Amino acid sequence: MSEETYLFIPSYMQIIRYTEGSGDNLSPEDRAEGYESYIYYEQYALNEGIEEIDGGTVMLYLSYNEVDNPIELVLESAYGAADVEYLVLRNR
Repeated sequence: MSEETYLFIPSYMQIIRYTEGSGDNLSPEDRAEGYESYIYYEQYALNEGIEEIDGGTVMLYLSYNEVDNPIELVLESAYGAADVEYLVLRNR
């Protein structure tokens, strides 16, 4: 399993944390449809503190290690566009 990555999204004043899914959430139906792995993410708003506001799962037809740019997939899922400006805060 990969390490978690944190992104700061300045235009939304949000932080996203994402990581490779453990595989526990893939149902037999998911596997039958060809899904091999997934990316799990959480979105946090930076208002008068940090509040979790959303999150999701990006289903993958290939293994996580075969994904060229997981950041683009997460941004597309969270904001509907892969070209959202971001800064990587921490990649552990």
